[in-house]
Amino acid sequence: MTGSTRGQLVPSGQEVDYRASHAAPGYAATYAKTYETGFYRCQWETIERPLIERLLRARAEAGAESVLDFACGTGRVTEVAVPLFRTVIGVDVAPEMLAAARARCPTARFVETDITREGFPERDVNRRSPLGAAYRVRNAVSRCVTANMLSLRETRRILLETGFVLEEVHYYSVLPRLGWWFPRWCEALMEPAERLGRRFRWAAERAQCFLVVARAR
Repeated sequence: MTGSTRGQLVPSGQEVDYRASHAAPGYAATYAKTYETGFYRCQWETIERPLIERLLRARAEAGAESVLDFACGTGRVTEVAVPLFRTVIGVDVAPEMLAAARARCPTARFVETDITREGFPERDVNRRSPLGAAYRVRNAVSRCVTANMLSLRETRRILLETGFVLEEVHYYSVLPRLGWWFPRWCEALMEPAERLGRRFRWAAERAQCFLVVARAR
């Protein structure tokens, strides 16, 4: 289960419905373009994909046979999971996102539903190895928050309320986001910045992203 969103700054306290924004006509193409060049492409190839693949592979080797990619978007993470698991199911609220994911991962199964409101009746998804991602950016100067982001404290609370125990937290993206700009700078500086985060906890905790692994209680 993973998700990602570009930083959309809104006034503090103002609620943004990601369901509407992600399902908007044409948004799937815009989202896919985000990972074609610049910072986001470099981050995916250098940090995110290897990290997600390592964590998923560990669970597959431990005996998990199925995985649910919640808010699967255009199927980036689904594509990583397909070679590792017998059953891969992607769930999203956006039809265009799911169409892109189906084209990308024809052997996976995709369901259009809002799992946070309607639930998910499947019984073949292994609940002992959920994989989740939450993204956060702090912007105290402009007194704004990033839309659709969760703090680690909020993530832990939601997991506990839904029957999961947080086991691992993996911080990443220490290098400030540069969007599509300066791709060569990103490629040169991203890995050194990540090494800094792995060495010093204070640097890791200031990273822009984190990925969590939880276990069903």
